[in-house]
Amino acid sequence: MNSVLFWGNFDNTTSPSVLLSRNPDSVNFLKRKSDYVKTPISISGLQSLFKKMVEIGKVGLVFNSYGGRMSEIPESETPFPHRAGNIFKIQYSVNWNEEARKLTRIT
Repeated sequence: MNSVLFWGNFDNTTSPSVLLSRNPDSVNFLKRKSDYVKTPISISGLQSLFKKMVEIGKVGLVFNSYGGRMSEIPESETPFPHRAGNIFKIQYSVNWNEEARKLTRIT
């Protein structure tokens, strides 16, 4: 139950009973996109990236490392479509919410 509250962006003191509400005060939205990276990002590139994140606000990055041990396992043993020279994946994320009364239902 706590994981549902966490991924719903509820405060960690929120009671699970909030999930029973059919008329929320606000609605949470999220967007996720990924890039597969074949060459390392320079230090100045990372600094620019982090500066932009601070400028934008509520955004996140998740880096998934590929290579290393994964590159030692033959493709015939563990199929994985993102092996082809990718060294890592970056997942970009943003969350936002809107007051429920401001939303328009589209039918």
